[in-house]
Amino acid sequence: MNPFPWQPHIQQFSRHDVERHYQVLVDLPPRYEQAGDRDHHLFLCLDGQWTFGSTVDTVRLLAPAREIPEAIVVGIVHDEPVYRELVQQRAMDYTTTQVDAPLMTGVRVPGSELGGASRFADWIQSVVLPTLTSQYRVSELTLIGHSFSALCG
Repeated sequence: MNPFPWQPHIQQFSRHDVERHYQVLVDLPPRYEQAGDRDHHLFLCLDGQWTFGSTVDTVRLLAPAREIPEAIVVGIVHDEPVYRELVQQRAMDYTTTQVDAPLMTGVRVPGSELGGASRFADWIQSVVLPTLTSQYRVSELTLIGHSFSALCG
């Protein structure tokens, strides 16, 4: 038995088209193992470094009150320890157009390197979701984004 069941399972994923690496955090409902073959809603959090924790907290507060169903929460996090580089990678993955970003965003890559949202979404559809649905009992999907990642869905 895991003495800290609230700690997420962490998986490593890579995208070879852009040579980027990601951590995928997975939080299962407290009674997931006892639920038999019942499928669970999946909340997929982009910008997981900011959205995953608050989504887990929200699900864990609302599900016992039956405000929402028990759910699996997944966060996709750019595996980049340098914040400045994280900002650049987010912009390249989550933006929908290839235009220079306003200076106030902190994005310093040229607009020609932006606009990767459709390729990022394709990677989620073709790699991440099939992996998750092979490992966990998943029904519906809700995509959660923040700032640039809200553009992606």
